[in-house]
Amino acid sequence: MIEQKPRRPLGRRPSGEARPAEPPPAGRLARGYGSVVVWLAPLLVLVVAAAAYGAYRYLPSIASAPTTSSNALLPKHPAALAVERKSARLFGAPVATPYAVVQRDPNGLSASVQRATLAKALAVGKARVPSLRGIVAVPILNTLGIVPSSREQGTTIVTFLYFPHSTSSGLAYADTERYAQYLGPRLHAVGATGAEPARVEQFGLLSSRLHWTEGATVLLIVLIVGIALRAVLAPILTVLCAGVAFLISQRLLGWLEARSGLTMPNELQGVAVALMLGIVTDYSVFYFTSAREALRDGLPTREAVRRSTVLNTPIVFTAGAVVAFGVASLMLGTLGFFRSFGPGMAITVATGLVVSVLLVPAMLRLLGPMLFWPGLRQGPPPVRPWRKRVSHLAARKPVALLLAVGVFAALAVAGTGLRNGLPLGLQLVESLPASSPAAVSARAAAQGFAPGVIAPTELVLQDTGIRRSTGSRRP
Repeated sequence: MIEQKPRRPLGRRPSGEARPAEPPPAGRLARGYGSVVVWLAPLLVLVVAAAAYGAYRYLPSIASAPTTSSNALLPKHPAALAVERKSARLFGAPVATPYAVVQRDPNGLSASVQRATLAKALAVGKARVPSLRGIVAVPILNTLGIVPSSREQGTTIVTFLYFPHSTSSGLAYADTERYAQYLGPRLHAVGATGAEPARVEQFGLLSSRLHWTEGATVLLIVLIVGIALRAVLAPILTVLCAGVAFLISQRLLGWLEARSGLTMPNELQGVAVALMLGIVTDYSVFYFTSAREALRDGLPTREAVRRSTVLNTPIVFTAGAVVAFGVASLMLGTLGFFRSFGPGMAITVATGLVVSVLLVPAMLRLLGPMLFWPGLRQGPPPVRPWRKRVSHLAARKPVALLLAVGVFAALAVAGTGLRNGLPLGLQLVESLPASSPAAVSARAAAQGFAPGVIAPTELVLQDTGIRRSTGSRRP
């Protein structure tokens, strides 16, 4: 008959058994905070809960912030923008516009259609259409040879729309679509396009798919953390902490956007979700892993949580500070779009850091071994033989060298396509799906005129007597 040793409860160690190795020495602040977590865990949970409720109840959300305009994609002091302003002063109105409506018939636009398009543009300019007041419409026909490099003749009309300076991008985009409907299918209207409509459509696509991305990310975190820790509550607590931190950060960003001069674009939400889930998961796993190992070594819950807090809080603070300062450095960039992301992402990281340091150790103290149910066992976990063999093999220098060379070779092969396959710059229309209305309209304009006709490059030539110049003098 085989005698079995009785299992002892977790957190207890028989007298005479060797004590687990002591953790490395920590600073006075870390030790003090470890004691605070052990004795005041319920209070820390209440503080975070009160902060979340107060933020939700009294602060505006970043969702109410406006989206960025295409001007935010320009450098801080771009020469092109200065030339555009000069052009507006010289001609009384801006010549370039990011809004256009395309009409196209591959078989040719009849003279009546062309006359009707010009008449409707004139009616809008004279404010005879109440729903389109304040708009200036300038139709460009490929019939007249205005664009000498046009691929076709008499098939396409691109109408550039100009709005008052105070018009928001969202309202201007809605009016551009309304103008396309105003022309109607009888005049072969394809639809609205241009830099701003493409940017608005991009934001709409991202927003519509954000919930699916969030759900997939949360499910992936639950599966990975749950399988790694063999626990049910640990991944749920991780997602809960990330959700609380995200709520507080979004409300804090909305308040700062409304009360300060910082620009917090609406597009920040999608980036903040992924960033918050990533950092809170990392920091939670730090605390969970150390506490679980201490519990396996037989330490009581209070001591296991204190040791995990003392060991990991300095690491988490260091990691969070590095990430926060790293994303804040975006404010030093030249593009306004990325500069506006800097402070918002830094505040997101800082909020996730604070919530993780306060809430995760406190919940560890309150839940104890229950957090790691059902995978918590006494003593070190067994290691399967094949894992030992693979680990010993990979640790040998010749094998490690081959692995490193193989990884670098794979990265080099993958990087060969970057030079030709990765477009540089911000491709607004080209990055849209092929079925997108703005992309369809842009292709129609390119077929009738030439690629880039919806966003032409403007050259301002200024010189005395330039009308009489024969080209012998350089402007």
